[in-house]
Amino acid sequence: MSYQAELTQLSKDYKRLCEAKEWEQLKELDLQVRNRIKEWVAVAATDEDKTRLASVLQSLKNINSLVLKGAEAHRQQIARELKKLNLDKKAVATYERSSKYL
Repeated sequence: MSYQAELTQLSKDYKRLCEAKEWEQLKELDLQVRNRIKEWVAVAATDEDKTRLASVLQSLKNINSLVLKGAEAHRQQIARELKKLNLDKKAVATYERSSKYL
């Protein structure tokens, strides 16, 4: 498989997993990508191969950046929901304490 074909598949996989919020599978894919990069670097013999590989690595960096932004947005959403849950819990506790005096 060529760098470009493999990059296209990796991009689709990253996008699919990010949209599905499959963070554990994303971690596994990231590890696979890192191993694949090591293999690509090892076989890049000519200047043309190295130039093509540099382009692929830049694309992977851009994709990874987008995935990280998606993960960060998800983390922030979870933090907001947890904060809301905490406030609701405090409100219930306050209500329960005040209802003892009725």
